[in-house]
Amino acid sequence: MYRMQQYTKPVFEEASLVTLGGRHKPSAKNVLHVGKIYADWCGHCISMKPEWNKMKNDMKLALGRSIKDAHIQFIEIGDTPKNKSKGLTVEGMITKYNDTNLQRSPEKLKSGGFPTVFKVLNGKLQYYTGNRDAKSMYTWFTQGLNAPRKTGKIKGGQKTRSKKSKGIVTHITEIFVSIPSFKMKNKSKKNTSRKNRL
Repeated sequence: MYRMQQYTKPVFEEASLVTLGGRHKPSAKNVLHVGKIYADWCGHCISMKPEWNKMKNDMKLALGRSIKDAHIQFIEIGDTPKNKSKGLTVEGMITKYNDTNLQRSPEKLKSGGFPTVFKVLNGKLQYYTGNRDAKSMYTWFTQGLNAPRKTGKIKGGQKTRSKKSKGIVTHITEIFVSIPSFKMKNKSKKNTSRKNRL
């Protein structure tokens, strides 16, 4: 049985945030968590890793093109030696994720073995059971993300412009449970000091 540990700092740390164009906040209807629960020692997880990384890169390349007005977070909860050395368990990290992101949802995230691939789209949790290749996972994750644009007609049969806002805002946040917050702060300080030198 795993022992729960008290956390003084958040378990999930932002690793990067990418914003493209516009000034508007992302729509509440386009919030997507792209997640996996994995273990370093799991053969299926190891074979899926290159496809997972390709899928993530494809999603980043689609920002502002086929993926618009969306806020995307990559959630990776790992049974790794690094996490174990910090006293972090998969069950503890899942509990933290549920408390943070699925408070109002009747369904909570659970590990069904390794790897468990899941998405939370607009607060609704779903599990992936398809092929573990980049294309299949990408299609499943982005399904239902962009609502169809509404167009109307004016005199002469010409279509009116879309009623969507002009600014396109797309965010990607990568969340890794094994990155301590002090390292992130130090990296951001180093980056700003380098910019100031140039």
